[in-house]
Amino acid sequence: MSLYALVKIRCEGISPRRLSCAKLLRAFRRVLRDYLHPVERGQTLSDRLRRSVIDDYQRRNKTSRDYPRKKQETPAGHHASPTPPDCKFVSPSRFGPPHELWLTRSMPPAPILSRIV
Repeated sequence: MSLYALVKIRCEGISPRRLSCAKLLRAFRRVLRDYLHPVERGQTLSDRLRRSVIDDYQRRNKTSRDYPRKKQETPAGHHASPTPPDCKFVSPSRFGPPHELWLTRSMPPAPILSRIV
């Protein structure tokens, strides 16, 4: 298969070193798989073999391929900052008697609290 492809690419004036084995095998597989279908213009085995060459594109470095990295979650209870959270204390006069708290909620008061009031 490679020798047959070399003859085809040498007719185009392409160096034998540029022959791509993967593209060569893909061209033969495609023709063998589609042998019952009519061949379209530019899709014959000879045309496919002439195009089965390695391109001149210089590949770039892939070191930054995995950027951005996946976020590392901190476990619950462990904070990134060493300072504890700010706690604000509210005076009892701010809320009033306990039964007024139950009036602002949508739940009925608990039976124990209703006896106290």
